[in-house]
Order: sequence, then C-alpha cells, then structure tokens
Amino acid sequence: MSKPKERYSSSDDSKISEKINKILNYILIAFLLISFRLWHLTVIQSDDRYEEAVKPKKKTVLEPAKRATIRDRFNIPLAVNKIQYRASIIYSQIKEIPTVGYTKLENGERVRVNKRKEYIQKLAEFLGKELNLDPKRIVDLIYAKASLYNHLPFVIKEDLTEKEFYRLKMLEKDWLGLQAGMYPKRVYPLGRVASDIIGYIGAINRQEYDKIISEIKELEAFLSNDEEEKEESFITLTREEGLSRLKELKDKAYTLVDSIGKMGVEGYFEKDLRGYHGKKYYDSDARGNFLRELPGGRNPLPGHRLLLTLSSELQAYAEELLIQNESLRKPRISDYEKSKSPKDPWIKGGAIVAMEPRTGEILALASHPRFDPNDFIHSSDSKIKQEKENNILRWFETEAYLGAIWDGKVPMKRERFDPLKGIQEEEKSLSWETYLDFLLPETSVLKKKLSKGFTLDEAVKVARSGEELLFLSGQKNLTVLINYLFSSEPHIQSGSKIGALAQKKIEESFHLHEAQALKLKQTLVKSISECIYNHEKSLMIDLCRMLVLQDRFGENLLKAVGKMTLNEYRELLIAASAIRHEVKTMAKGLFHEISFAPWREANEKNFLKEKRALEKAEKKFSRSYIDYIDEKENELFHKFWSRHKWQLITAFLMGHWQEFHPDENLGPYVQYFSTWHKELEKGAHSYSNWYSSYQTLKSKFKRLEVNLAVEFLQTFRSFEDLDRPLLGRYLGIRSDSSKQLEKHLASAFYPIYGFGNARSYAYRHSTTQGSIFKLVTAYTALTQRYKSLGGRIANSNSLNPLEIIDEFRKEGKDEFVGSHLNGKAIPRFYKGGRLPRSLSNHLGKMDIISAIERSSNPYFALLAGDILKDPDDLTKAAKMFSYGSKTGIELMHEISGSVPEDVSSDRTNLYFLSIGQGSLIVTPLQTAVMLSALANGGKVLKPKILHLSIGRIPKRGEEILDTRPPFLFSDKMGYLGIDFPLFTESTKSESKNIIKQKPAEVIREIFLPEEVRKILIEGMKRVVLRASEFPALWGLKELYKDSKEAIPSLIGLRGQLVGKTSTSEAIERIDIDALYGTNKYNHLWFGGISFENSEGESNSIVIRDKNGVPELVVVVYLRYGAYGKDTIPIASQLVNKWREIKKKYQKES
Repeated sequence: MSKPKERYSSSDDSKISEKINKILNYILIAFLLISFRLWHLTVIQSDDRYEEAVKPKKKTVLEPAKRATIRDRFNIPLAVNKIQYRASIIYSQIKEIPTVGYTKLENGERVRVNKRKEYIQKLAEFLGKELNLDPKRIVDLIYAKASLYNHLPFVIKEDLTEKEFYRLKMLEKDWLGLQAGMYPKRVYPLGRVASDIIGYIGAINRQEYDKIISEIKELEAFLSNDEEEKEESFITLTREEGLSRLKELKDKAYTLVDSIGKMGVEGYFEKDLRGYHGKKYYDSDARGNFLRELPGGRNPLPGHRLLLTLSSELQAYAEELLIQNESLRKPRISDYEKSKSPKDPWIKGGAIVAMEPRTGEILALASHPRFDPNDFIHSSDSKIKQEKENNILRWFETEAYLGAIWDGKVPMKRERFDPLKGIQEEEKSLSWETYLDFLLPETSVLKKKLSKGFTLDEAVKVARSGEELLFLSGQKNLTVLINYLFSSEPHIQSGSKIGALAQKKIEESFHLHEAQALKLKQTLVKSISECIYNHEKSLMIDLCRMLVLQDRFGENLLKAVGKMTLNEYRELLIAASAIRHEVKTMAKGLFHEISFAPWREANEKNFLKEKRALEKAEKKFSRSYIDYIDEKENELFHKFWSRHKWQLITAFLMGHWQEFHPDENLGPYVQYFSTWHKELEKGAHSYSNWYSSYQTLKSKFKRLEVNLAVEFLQTFRSFEDLDRPLLGRYLGIRSDSSKQLEKHLASAFYPIYGFGNARSYAYRHSTTQGSIFKLVTAYTALTQRYKSLGGRIANSNSLNPLEIIDEFRKEGKDEFVGSHLNGKAIPRFYKGGRLPRSLSNHLGKMDIISAIERSSNPYFALLAGDILKDPDDLTKAAKMFSYGSKTGIELMHEISGSVPEDVSSDRTNLYFLSIGQGSLIVTPLQTAVMLSALANGGKVLKPKILHLSIGRIPKRGEEILDTRPPFLFSDKMGYLGIDFPLFTESTKSESKNIIKQKPAEVIREIFLPEEVRKILIEGMKRVVLRASEFPALWGLKELYKDSKEAIPSLIGLRGQLVGKTSTSEAIERIDIDALYGTNKYNHLWFGGISFENSEGESNSIVIRDKNGVPELVVVVYLRYGAYGKDTIPIASQLVNKWREIKKKYQKES
C-alpha cells in the first residue's frame, strides 16, 4: 500500500523565515560592527594610523648647534670656533647612479657594466690626486663607511687649504656625491694660557653617554604616572622642572660621535655652551632617499657665550712669573746634614691666585706646569696628528710617554723664560748620564761608577753573576743575598738583617755548587764592592740587567763591542730605536703593496664571509668590513716584521743582509732598503730627523760582520720589551700589581705622581700651608678675647691674648722654646705635646702683632694650647674660613683638603695645626677665600669664575621649553616637531634672548670685629714692610737680580700691600736613593691683600679701612724653594700689573 503524500504546512514557512531573519540579523550585526570599526579607524584613530603609515617614510635629521665662545672679562676670546674646510662624500647622491648599465664597444657590441662602481672608482682617483690620498683607500671608505651615513656627509679629509676647498667647491657640480663644506673647529687662541681653567673638548665616552641616557630614562619614569618608577634623586623636583630638564636633554641631542667638554669651564658649563640642535623632517622612499622636506623643523640655536671674571692678560702674566721663577729659586731642605747640595727637580711647579675680595671674582688662577688644549683638537694631517698625540701623552704623563722618552722618540721638555725671547721650551734627551742624574744624588758612589768608563763587558758580567748567584742561592730577593755576601764592615746592610735560617739555606745552596758560586762571587765582588751601601749594590745589578740583556751577548760579540761604555751603548740604543721605527714605517707601506694586496685579492671574500658568519653565530652587530681588513693587515704585518725585521734593518744600515729563504719573497724589500742605503751613502736625505741616528749606528756597525750586527741589534730593547721582574725591590719607583719590572726602573727618572701638567696646583692639589694659617689661629684667639671683654674698650693692648719671650736654648738634654714674661721657661715638651720652635733662635719679646710679623711658632702653639677655650675651636674656625671643604668654584675636580679632627686628643697635632703644619691640607684657592674674608670684613665668598652668560633659548608658547603639563594631542603634534599648543598668541621669534649675570654669593658671615681685623692687618703690614727693608731686601735683590720689576714693585707698594709668608715643610722623594732620596723640602707661600684709596663698586661687599679699599687678594704658592719671603716680589708685580690693566681698559671705555 502506498504511503500517503506529506502535506505542506505554513509552519514550515515560518521556520524558514526565522532562519533567514537570524542570518540577516547576523549579517546586519557584522555589517554594523564593520561600519563601527571603519568609523573608529577613520575618525577616532585616524591620526594614529596615519602616523604609523607615514613613520617609516619620515626621516629626522639633526643639525648640530655651534658651540658658544668663551671670553675673559674684557671680551678677549679664550675659546672660539674657526672655519675648517672638509671634503666629504654623501652616498645617497651616489645611489642615484644606477648599478646596472650598458655601454657600446668599438665594434658596436653592447656590454653590461656596473656604472656606480665605475663612478666610485673615478671619484676616488680624482680625490686621490687632488687631496694626495690613496684612491684604493678612498674606495674602501666609500663602500664601508660613507654608505652607512647615507644622506649624511662622511668626511674624507679635514683641514683642507683654502685653495683645495674652493677648487673642490667649484668641481662639486661635476662630481655627484662630493661635498666641500665649511665647519666650525674649536680653537684656543691663547694656547696654554688659562688651560687649567678653560679645559678642553673631546669625544664623549661610553660612560658619559650612558649617564645622559640614564638621566633621560629616569626623568621619563618620573614624569610617568607609575609612582613606583620614580627615582629618589627626583623626589624634590617638581613636574614642571622635570619636564624642562627632559626637554633640555633631548634638545641637546647627545650621540656617541659627539664632542663634549672634558675639564674646566668647557666641562662645567657644557650644557650652556652646547646649544640646541636643529631638526629637519624629510619624506623618503623605500631606499631611504629623501624626496621632500616636511614642515615642522627648527633651526639650531648656538650655545650661550660665557664671559669669565678672568683677566687673560693678568693670567698670562701670572703664568709667566711662575715660569720665570722656576730657574731663579733653589730648593732648601730642613736637614742641615743633607742641605749641602739639595737636588733640583726638573719641574718644581707652583700656583698664583688673584681674587677680588669684595665680589669673589677670580682674576687669575695660574698654575705651572700647564698644557695646551689645542692638542686635543683632531687634525687630519698625519705629522700634526702624531705630534698632538705625543703631546696628549705628555700632558697626562702616561706610561707610553715615559716609554717614548726612554726610547728616545721624544725628549724631556719644560718651559723656561728667556729675557729676550720670552717663554721658550727647553728640551733634554735622556742619555745614560742624564738618567743617572735623575735617579741618584750627586754624591752617590754608584752614580760615579756607572757613569765614568763603566764598560759593556763589565755590565754583562755584573748582570750575569748577580742573576746566577741569586738562582744558586735559592733566594727570590736580591737584597737578602747581597746582605749575606756583604755582611761585614765597611759594608752597610739594607733593610733588616738576614736571619739565621735564611743564612743557613744560602750556605747549603752554595755548598752544592761551590766552585761555580765562588767564581761568581769573586766576579761580583770585584765589580760592586766599591759601593759600601748594600742597597746600591742591588740597584747596580738591576740597572745592568735592565740596560743590557746579558743572554744575548755572545763571546764574539763581547770581543767586538765589550769595551764600549754604557753611555755609548745607551746612545746607540736611542739611535737604533729611531731607525727601527723608520724602517718599520717604510716596511709597512711596502707590505701593503707587495704582500697584503695579493692576499686580499685572493682571500677577501672568504675572510669576510667567515667574519659575517661569526657575527651571526655570536649575535653581534655587523662591523664595517674595512675594520676587519685593517685588523688582518696589522696582524699579518706584525708576523712579517717579527720574522724579517733584522734583514730589513741591516739592509738599510749596511747595504747587505742575512740570507733568507727564497720562497719568503723578501727580494723586493731588501732591494728597496739597499737602495735607500746607497742613497744615504751619497749624502741624500740628510734633512731627515733620523739621519743623525743613522750616522751614529753606521759608524759603530761598519766594522761588524752581518751576523754580529744582527746579534748586536737584538740586544737593543725598547721600553715595551723591559718586562722582566727586578731582582731587588726599591722605594720611589712604580709597580704593577706589587711587582716591579725593568720598565718601572727605566721610568724611575720621572716622579711617580708626575709633575702635574694637567692638574692645577691652584685648586686641584692640596698641601701643607705653614705660617699663613697663623692668621686663623690669631683670629680665633682674638675673637674669644674680644667676647670676654664684654663690651669694654677693645684695642691692640686689651685684645692682646699673650706675651712671651721667643728664645730657643738647650740645657743638657732639655730644650726650651722660650719663656713667659715672669721668667718661667717653656719646655719643648709641653703639656703632653711637642712645641715647634721658630726658625730663628732669638726672636725676643712677642705679642700678637709681632708674632705675626716675625712668625713665632711657639707663640701660636701656646695660643692654641693655653689661650683657646677648646682645641676644637681652632678646627671650627678653619672650617668657617672654607678650609676642609670645597670652595664651590664652578670648575671640575676641585680638591677639598682636610682639617684634622684629633686635636683634642693629640696635643702635638694641635700645636702643629696652629702653625699650619701637621695633617692640615689646603689649596691656594681656599687660602684666597680666607684672606678675602679678612679683607671684606667677614664675608666668606664663593669664588666666582663666570661673570655673565649671553645667549638665546627656544620659545615654547608662553613658557621657555614648555614647562607646563602635556597639552591636548601633544603626542600627535610631537611627530610634526610641534611641542607647544597651537592656540596661543603668536610670537615673532622662535627664540628668546637671555642674559644672566652672576652676583656675589656669600657662603657665610663670620664674626670679625673691626678691632680684631685691624690687628691682623697691622701684623700683615709689618711682614711686607720688613721684607722691603734691609737686611731682608739684600737677599731678595740677589735672588731677583735678573728681574727689573721685582724689587721696584715691592718697594713701591709699601703700605699698600699687606700679607703673610709661609715656609711649609713637606716630605718629598726626588730620586730612588735609599739614603738621600727622601727629604723634607720647603714649599713657599705668600697670602696678601692690596689696598687702593678709591671707592668700591656699588654692588660689592666692602668695609672701609684707613688703609683704603681692599683691591686684590693674591696667593702665591711655589714648590721647592728656600724662604717664604721670596714670594713677596711676585705678588707685588701682580698687583702692579692688575692696576695697569684696569687703567688701560678704563681709558678705552
């Protein structure tokens, strides 16, 4: 039976329509979502999406700002920018040349060529011819360096002549990618004058760059909403200040290729001098080529010009006085047994500070020795560059500089004053006798023995026997062995006596090699027994080992050259160093053409492929291929030179050479140097600076066979080769990880801490002060006495705190420094401490004024010990006058010095503090601040080096640098270079002029009644009057007999110049002699105040005085001198010079 047919119902339609409706609803919802998303993207996120799309095509180019100039108070330039001509390559322009092109041959055939490569080759050949450069090197630089800079100019050569520049400028149109440009170059027109103050600029190092980037990140975290990321150092900073500082750092745009100030004003005021960089925005294509400039850029703003308080003329004069006095003064030491012939250091050093006492302005801050900041400015000229690099090593007194002196590459230099020529540079080569002069005292037996006919043969025997005996003895310290061998009189042992156990061990060791040890002892005793001091015997062995490498002297060689003296050998060593350097330089150029060029052609691709694979494996950034090529060339040449240098040097010196293997391809090299030899034999190249070295070596080598000549050359070691440990140990020489090497002994002619070429003695060097500090002691006692009077009449009689008789005498073993007025003697050992005695034995009756005048040591020691309420009152007074802390001068690396803290428990230290000795350490600048406070009535001023700054800063709407919170759409507008709201009142200029003048800054005011001040000034006046009268004037006239101005200026300033002299004592080591090398030398001081009878400036801090208006504070510090009074004529000359300068500029104005 068939199944009935299903009937169609309306319910089915409803189900279908429901499904369709659901589908349509889903579609509608999806459409609405898509529409909403499109609306959101096109309306709400339009700007963001546009910026994301445009950002890869947008390039920002920073334009550096000109560094501001530095000038003195009279607008004389101290640091300026001069035009430097440079030739550069802009690779983005070269990229416009297609890489692939076609050219037709003569037969009409079209050939595919690399047009860009051909063009670069032609450009390199053109530049090589015009600029005297290697075209192949230029090609490498274009591919390896300029291509990375792309649209930025890559410098090919700096310091073009004006003729070269204008010729290239004219040819720019013919050579795509060539740019001849003018750029600023930092120049210091006065050279070494005020170099310690001005400083210098140099390339930013990684630490300095990271510090700036770190501050930027910390400021960004501070300005964020995340409180946890805020640094503690910014807690006191407001949001506006933080935003201002962040904007400033970003506007100054530091990069790893920038130069920044490294020292002095250049370093301290870096942010003011640097200026604000400019920005330009460009639209670029996918290859990075610029298509068009976009709006929103800004022009660079130069830094702020700085006018210093310094007078460059006064500064130059002060430095000249220091240099002139270097040759005038003779050192004096306190030990009278050693003072017969004190050694004169190569450079003594000193400082002069001239300060305006009413404003704190520094007029001169001179120091000697000094450096030339121009040496830190890069030069592309190879000779000038090498000279500057040598000078930088000299200024920083590095080991490389000491090595260059030892090798004879550079002489020792110092500045000296010539009455006719002015300041000149004196040079001195380090001969063997000169080296011994620096190393040992004049009376040294060792010095006389080694410098008078001591032969090479004897030196080899001493070195061999000393080293072999030490080995046989089983000892490691040569001093122990020498004390064992020379233990009886008249020999004097060095250090502690040898112990019984060590003695027994040596005897047992010698017994095993009795015959050999006996022979060596006889040889050694014969050579060194003349020196009675055992430390000299040890030193003699090490000196011989250092100069002659005994293992390289064979019997035949010693027969040929053994009679040569050590002085002659040292002369040959220096000559060989010069010739070796010259031959090596020539050989490197030959190696590049003969050996390296073929290697590069055959191996460059595989070599670079390996390097790139290594970079990828180690996940390192890719380096320029030319850097790898240069490294490889240096590596290969080093191997070549180590293997063949003797053949090349003998070919140059003698015209013939040792045999070499045929496959080593040395033929072109030896032929080249033998040609040089022939030319030299005919008298050519006599103008070369190494010609005299060639003649010296030739005269000694002409009698030697080639094999002996090579053997002899191998005995000459450079400073770098002096790497053997010394057998003994010596005071006064350097060490490396407590190990003393031969090179440390070779460099012992130079002080361990250097002469201070780049370290100002005015504010970066602290030392003992001496009697000038007695003014602080007197001030402390007088003010306490003044307060104790309780308002009663105060004058010099009522304020005088103490009277004694200063008279040194001995009674048996007891010493007395004086007596009280009642006749009671004052013992040297007084109340638990040792009183200092005066220089003179009979000064007589002393009150406060005469004690200042005659510099009575017991008087001030008793003031501190008996008169002051508390010993710590003296240290508190010293700190109030700025001692023991930095003065705050706006210069880098100021030294704070120190004031002793143990005077309450250490009576002797209290006594010595009262006279400026002991552990009190000060700087000349601190002394000037102290004297200024006495001059102006008690105002301790912050020394001021900056007078005013003039410049422009960017405008940001109503506020400079936009110190307000971020405005609406600020992040969007930032992409267009807009960092301020658009809806503000328009301004006519993008920048704003600003002039900042530094006022006088009072750090603190001290209690200084006028009556106390008068007593101190009166005592200081008598000091200068005594020095300007006979008999003291006789000694000064003899000292300054060659100076026309010194004595007349001193006499002419009687009553106008007051001050206090000092003769401080400091233990110094001048040479390495164990007995006489360390002495207590005198360093000289004078701190003075000059007065003028004229009204001071309206804004100055001044107190009226019967002497007149305080005009100038002068502090003179001279190292290694005789007596403090020797410094007064220098101060008087400086005061007169300042008056001349003021008069000169007053007339001009």
